[in-house]
Amino acid sequence: MKLILSQTDEDWYEALTAYGFGHQVQGADTWITMPDVWISGFIHETQLRSGLQISIEDYTPHEDLILEEHLIQSVALKFCFYLAGYSTVRSDRSFSPALTLERTPGLNYLAFGGADARLTWEFAPDQSFKIVNLWLESWLLQTFSEHHELVLPAELQQILQGNLEQPYLNLGYITPTMNVAVHQLLNCSYQGLTRQLYLESKALELVALKLEQMTKELQGSKNHKRSPLKPHDINRIYHARDILLRDIEHPPSLLALAEQAGLNDYKLKVGFHQVFGTTVFGYLRSHRMDRAHQLLTEQQMTVSEVARFVGYSSLSRFNTAFKQQFGICPSVCLGKRLP
Repeated sequence: MKLILSQTDEDWYEALTAYGFGHQVQGADTWITMPDVWISGFIHETQLRSGLQISIEDYTPHEDLILEEHLIQSVALKFCFYLAGYSTVRSDRSFSPALTLERTPGLNYLAFGGADARLTWEFAPDQSFKIVNLWLESWLLQTFSEHHELVLPAELQQILQGNLEQPYLNLGYITPTMNVAVHQLLNCSYQGLTRQLYLESKALELVALKLEQMTKELQGSKNHKRSPLKPHDINRIYHARDILLRDIEHPPSLLALAEQAGLNDYKLKVGFHQVFGTTVFGYLRSHRMDRAHQLLTEQQMTVSEVARFVGYSSLSRFNTAFKQQFGICPSVCLGKRLP
């Protein structure tokens, strides 16, 4: 299935309707529902203050899906937190050089479309996607930075100064702190004004955490504190990540993991932290909690069963780890789904 969408469409929702999507507006919230035949799920958009919007994407394609997107005169920065699913995005030469990006769980990025950019998104069938997006108009970020000196990449500084011609992309990985904020946003139980204020606080927290990540990355490169990883080392670190997640109940030791990935343990520890922003077993713990969260919302297992499934023999330790990651107890999460 191929979808072709453009910002030139007078009504974006009307364009989606042509492909069988439905949409419903309730105050500040818009629900976009999928046609179920070739894709099922939803997109939930919430307009917060002027210039700030969040969207939660939760869907499963049932066949190969290609989305061609034409961005014209972008004004908003997109902060994306990729939680589930694997997809590929390719750009035209408006990005220099043209890019091909593999979107994998745990990735975050800050993107800006510029004056004229074309993107092609490719989604494989029969896998679930969950993505949290924040849309922040550049003028709003500029108002926050009026009295503060920002240490940010020159390209982003140009956007904040009103140069909206060139596209921009910065890649990173979701840190444990980001993960907590993302899941607190997803699990918001408030209503009305309280909900609006809570979601806005979490959205701005995620913006701050991403900018802080970029600042540390920039300062680190200027101070030459991190040695650049070679491409083959990065591939081996990704391979180590895949090995680690094959059996989260019985993961290999650090030495065994390094040997299987073709690295020494020092390079694995240092490189893993550079690539994923956390330790090997910090990453494993975060993934275990994400899997536990998914299992609890599916309502097929008890809290004790989920704890054992993700490798915890102690229920109290599982409860503590879950609350540290999501800010709520597993029993609160049990059976809680997005509409």
